[in-house]
Amino acid sequence: MIGNGEPAPPVAAAPPAEQQTAVRVSLLTRTEPGAGFHVDAQYAVVSGVPDRALQDRINAALVRPLDDFIHYVQSGLLDPTEDPVVQNTATIGRQDQKMVSVRYDLMVQSSQFGNHGGYATTWLNIDLSTGQVVTAGDVFDGIATDQNAMSALESRILARSPGGYCDGSEPFGERTPLGPQDLRPWGVLDVPALQAGFRADGVVFGLATDARNYPMACGYYEVVVPYAEVAGLMTPLGRELLP
Repeated sequence: MIGNGEPAPPVAAAPPAEQQTAVRVSLLTRTEPGAGFHVDAQYAVVSGVPDRALQDRINAALVRPLDDFIHYVQSGLLDPTEDPVVQNTATIGRQDQKMVSVRYDLMVQSSQFGNHGGYATTWLNIDLSTGQVVTAGDVFDGIATDQNAMSALESRILARSPGGYCDGSEPFGERTPLGPQDLRPWGVLDVPALQAGFRADGVVFGLATDARNYPMACGYYEVVVPYAEVAGLMTPLGRELLP
């Protein structure tokens, strides 16, 4: 009731929290000329983050792989008359209120960069509560320093890929287990040999097989492992980021 005896007007219910803080991920295309090359590439952006400064940090991180690859191409050009094209296909693996995970397939159409230097595949995972980039070593306990921890993780990966990492093709020489060294910077843009990306249904493990002595034709190889099969190996942060 209000002072004159009339009933108080109804108060509109607040929208559910997920509607108030709905984060959206979109793909944009950057098209621009350059000195001796030009760009026609996708990258991801987020919107709807309540903290604008946090959203800006997230978007700066999301475009960084493309910026870094463009710089790599610029600094490596020997023949500017060729006019190579920098391209990128961005694939959104997971987008929810906890994390955005995007796979970037970067390449430059140019013979100047050889068989290994003309492309890079990288997963970019960002904790939306902090804006921090999340790597495999952040999510899985001990794998950056402990061989036993990495071997336990690899057993879960190989259970989903019993033929190994190249559809049955064997590496040159004896295959050695994955180890902490596979998380160290390697290749174009210092992308490690073993990466982790995320989907709604599980973790995507991506392996640069040429770093493991597989034939060049094997290229980049992915295995998807359901969350339930690796949750017991995760750090507290990894379990916190489970969907």
